[in-house]
Amino acid sequence: MDSPLFWQLPRLDQLRYLIWTLMTIYYITLCTDIKYHYYSDTFRFITNDPTIIIGNGEKIKQISLLLIAYYFSAIYLFTYDSFRTHSSLSMRTFIIYSREFTDDYNLNCKLLKIIQQKYHHYSHTTCLLLQYAQKNVRTKILEFKKFFSHIHHGVCISNVLMDICFQSIKLNKFIKTRTIWQILLRSISIHCFMIVVYFMISSMYTLSLVEIFTIRIVTKIIGKIKMEINKIIGLIEMKIQMDDYRKYSLQLQLMKTKLNNQYRTYTRLIIFIEQIQPYVAKMNIWGIVVNIVGSQIVINCIKHIENDDYFLLIILYYVLLIELMIIILLSYVTSKLNSYLNSIRMDLQHTCCMAMKTTDVYFKFKMATIYERIVHNRKQWGIRIGPITLLTKLVFFKLMIFYARFIVLSSKLFKN
Repeated sequence: MDSPLFWQLPRLDQLRYLIWTLMTIYYITLCTDIKYHYYSDTFRFITNDPTIIIGNGEKIKQISLLLIAYYFSAIYLFTYDSFRTHSSLSMRTFIIYSREFTDDYNLNCKLLKIIQQKYHHYSHTTCLLLQYAQKNVRTKILEFKKFFSHIHHGVCISNVLMDICFQSIKLNKFIKTRTIWQILLRSISIHCFMIVVYFMISSMYTLSLVEIFTIRIVTKIIGKIKMEINKIIGLIEMKIQMDDYRKYSLQLQLMKTKLNNQYRTYTRLIIFIEQIQPYVAKMNIWGIVVNIVGSQIVINCIKHIENDDYFLLIILYYVLLIELMIIILLSYVTSKLNSYLNSIRMDLQHTCCMAMKTTDVYFKFKMATIYERIVHNRKQWGIRIGPITLLTKLVFFKLMIFYARFIVLSSKLFKN
């Protein structure tokens, strides 16, 4: 563990991570215990060995333990790595801004000053971009916070119900064959297991909801700016086509200033995307790799489960469906966002063509400079998958083809 980062976490999260660490090590060792038997039957019972309730097949026990050990270790590393927000100052600022945002309009107007006073490390450009979004598009930050709270309560209730279900599995049999202290210790172990499961799920849906909400705001900002740019360009072209357009020089100058301001805001948006890119790209590659490998373990686990084990089959098919949805939606939504972000190139080319029709040298130079920065170097802006490859629609289709080939290859390797 990175001790400075660990000690910065809240005490409750530190305790959860310690329990998670111990359980991960235990489940990894259980994968080999089926063959070598260095844990007694009583110890495995009181520590909530899942193979006790799964069945008698050795193959299904091995795959089930492998699945649990894999998810505990992979999501452990993924979740712990998600706390390293220092790699993206803009991402930290976005979370801070959303947290400090309230239903008090007067306080929200002073939010930039509040952030400056309370926090030493923040992105001023991100604050300006979010203030623009708050004034010009419906960000619905308060609605998002309420929705997040509802999701949190729903997960808590579901976790309690799952805890009760796991406690009740084969309980009648255990009451007859086990002592009271063994049942009580196993009950505590199951409760610790569900605490870790809750922490895993809450960490995953927190990251997912924040990323979805960020993409939603970015998409709204892009749509608003593009609409304003096309509107202003249309008005300028209409004015300069008039024979006496010089009479409207003041109006034209105001329109050009507004157009320049829109492109400045779009530049801030690109800076925001590029600054959150290291953090989001790392989380994306984590999510895709973890779910691709996990889905193959689930598929092989399903193959070895008997058809009368309905409870396990339902759980595994549910997990497999979620993993496939995460892989497809995460890749597709990010590729759509990148495509939408780079669609400004056509509007900027249109703007430069329109600027050439005017006699304003400064306006021509300004638009040419913006064109040089955004379009002329042919660099694609957006979220990457890992440190290098930009996630475009073409990359999305290649990723789906790779995943299909990976499924075929793994089914051949693990046929037996």
